[in-house]
Amino acid sequence: MPRSLAKVSDEPLEAVHMNGLHSFVMETNRRDTVMHEVMNISKKTIKRNGHR
Repeated sequence: MPRSLAKVSDEPLEAVHMNGLHSFVMETNRRDTVMHEVMNISKKTIKRNGHR
């Protein structure tokens, strides 16, 4: 059994689950924010190019 799995099984299962869920949510939020930024930047670029 890998050491990481053994370490996880020492903790209460709920805590592990909550940590996993929290980091998953944080990751998803970050990805959404990045996508939002990219969309905004590309919109601005398209507008700027369209005016030329």
